[in-house]
Amino acid sequence: MMEELLRALSDLPGPTGEEDAVVAWLEREWEGRGEVTRTPVGNLLLRIPGPGPRVVIAAHMDELSMIVRSVTPEGFLRVIPGERDQFSTPYFFGAPLRVLADS
Repeated sequence: MMEELLRALSDLPGPTGEEDAVVAWLEREWEGRGEVTRTPVGNLLLRIPGPGPRVVIAAHMDELSMIVRSVTPEGFLRVIPGERDQFSTPYFFGAPLRVLADS
């Protein structure tokens, strides 16, 4: 079950500033489990009332991303690190990726 959950979350596109698919998935999964609130800055909160101790679980909804600067005549992508992500470049060489576009 945990592996399926992690795979479902990992398969969702969520580059910084474009986490809508992740938010929508979490809202569907959390529906009926408690009070779901989206904050003005885009955080998603789930409050489950009960008599037990208060517990906070915090996690990022965005993922490492790259921005396509150009496509070479051979079909290779020239990329730069995504927004606020200046440390991920070495981890993408040769890795499969999903290209998101506005059109």
